[in-house]
Amino acid sequence: MARLPLSNLHRLRQSTPLVTPFLAPKLGIFLVTLTRYPVIVDSDDRLRFERNPWRERLAIVLLLALAASIAGGIWWYHYTSTPEYSLSQLGKAIREKNYGKASQYVDEERIAEAISQSLTDVLVAKYTKRFQDDPLPFTETRIEWLHKLAPKVHDWTLIGTRNAIRLLLSGNGILTGASGIQQLDIHNFSQLHVLRSEVRGDTADVFIGGLPQPNPFDLQEIRIKMVRLPERRIWRIEEIPDATPIFVKYFDAPMPSSKP
Repeated sequence: MARLPLSNLHRLRQSTPLVTPFLAPKLGIFLVTLTRYPVIVDSDDRLRFERNPWRERLAIVLLLALAASIAGGIWWYHYTSTPEYSLSQLGKAIREKNYGKASQYVDEERIAEAISQSLTDVLVAKYTKRFQDDPLPFTETRIEWLHKLAPKVHDWTLIGTRNAIRLLLSGNGILTGASGIQQLDIHNFSQLHVLRSEVRGDTADVFIGGLPQPNPFDLQEIRIKMVRLPERRIWRIEEIPDATPIFVKYFDAPMPSSKP
């Protein structure tokens, strides 16, 4: 048998047909059977590929792009489970007048109950003080009747508060008040933004800024409480600031005795 380097194979006669190639891994050689005589080619004399710098650069760019896309996906997955993202989705749903979606981010019943209770307490305190100050007789009796009527007042205000919340979440800017129908200028609230959020497990205190200035209540920011819904990866507003001071100022009433 004759040993030929791989680089000399092209010198073989073109008419010599290649019949059977096979690999002999234990011997570390390729045995090529030719029609006239066998030739053993050392496996160490293999082809060498030239390095292509452009190909290497392209591979690096692709790897960097893949790493960036993975990092971006991780960041987006985390961001979509934050209170800030839920509030942005709430605002988007209201602008789109999508009540079904907006209602997912607000505990309407709990908020309506808190607002109506504050309103009832303020009204009772206002008229209790008025009865005490007027010279008419049966002061204690009238105050007693007023306090017995308070649950009914609470039920009436609860119905109105529920409707007002649904109007807001539906993107409807028309609110009905004591002075008639007024158009709510939603553009005044276009600057609302999250100042900061303090997350504690499944609850978060979120501070909202960008309130219309000036406003009747001299508010610079408000704090809302949100609760995480683990099964849906969203946050829902559970509590809003106590509305009692706002109603006290609006109705020019004394602070209810049950409030600090």
